[in-house]
Amino acid sequence: MSIVFYRPKINTVEKPANNQRKTDGKPTENRRKTGGKPTDLTIQEEIIYDFVIKNKKINVKNAENILNIKSTRAKEILKNLTKKGILEKIGKTKGSYYILKNQH
Repeated sequence: MSIVFYRPKINTVEKPANNQRKTDGKPTENRRKTGGKPTDLTIQEEIIYDFVIKNKKINVKNAENILNIKSTRAKEILKNLTKKGILEKIGKTKGSYYILKNQH
């Protein structure tokens, strides 16, 4: 006796072509309004970005306190924002701080 398994066919949705955006065809009022902010930021990165906009600079200790996180995570977030070209690090030791890239 042999067992045969049948897999039912699943209706698939056509994927858009590589050059088409998923938002095509939707009204622009439904799209996220960023107010000039970079759109590829995490929530924590957005909070840091907003802080730098208001206060002109930030250091690791500020980031720790604002986000209630440990220093290693704060350093990682600031480093990611630097890699994305949003922030620029000033200094190399404990007294280092970050400013907006185009502010220097």
